[in-house]
Amino acid sequence: MRSRSRTLVTVVVLTMAFVVSFASPAMAETKPQLIDGSEDGALAFVAFAAMCMVFWGLLFAVDKVRQKAEDERDKLDA
Repeated sequence: MRSRSRTLVTVVVLTMAFVVSFASPAMAETKPQLIDGSEDGALAFVAFAAMCMVFWGLLFAVDKVRQKAEDERDKLDA
């Protein structure tokens, strides 16, 4: 259990460091947007739809893992 929580903390910290490093205002000033919605409206919509599908899929997968772990815990308790 302790190694699992340590791994979770490590993943969270690394994810936060990644987000902060790529979302800094200095990066926004020097790099153009990957997809500019004002010029590439259709591509921006497709990218947004794809991100929504990936997000939904990840929520589904996480829920399945949680549900499986809960079922296994219930079997051990019974």
